[in-house]
Amino acid sequence: MENIKNISTKYLVLLIFPLLLVWIPLILKENIISPVSKILIDKLENQFKVKKDYVELSILPPKEEPELTIYTIANSLEIKPYTKEIFTEKKVTEPPPNYKISFIYIGINKRFAIINGKLYRENDRISKDERIIRIERNKILLFGKWGERWIEFIK
Repeated sequence: MENIKNISTKYLVLLIFPLLLVWIPLILKENIISPVSKILIDKLENQFKVKKDYVELSILPPKEEPELTIYTIANSLEIKPYTKEIFTEKKVTEPPPNYKISFIYIGINKRFAIINGKLYRENDRISKDERIIRIERNKILLFGKWGERWIEFIK
């Protein structure tokens, strides 16, 4: 206590001043901060307001009366013959192309064949008209424009 009495008033004020700087705004919070914040909000709000530079369009179309189509009895009684299309295979006059098989590989999960010097797998198109359906040990099944046909592997 004696040490505090020896400190001059000047030093006491300097010691208490930081505490006052913290406590005064907390006590006078409503009186100081509110007007300042209102001024800042007003100034900033004007800068960030959305300005309408467009014309509002109506989403709904204008009301129009629906057009009425009148059908006569004659129009509704038109009788058309019933036709049923029967699927028939097209008969092609041109002969199927000849393919030369030079190699067949049958693995556990994959089957390959070299036909006319190109490598093919099952389900590959050999031409725009035919697809390889199945590769077996000595022959290959093709399906396409000429129907299903086997080509033999000649050794």
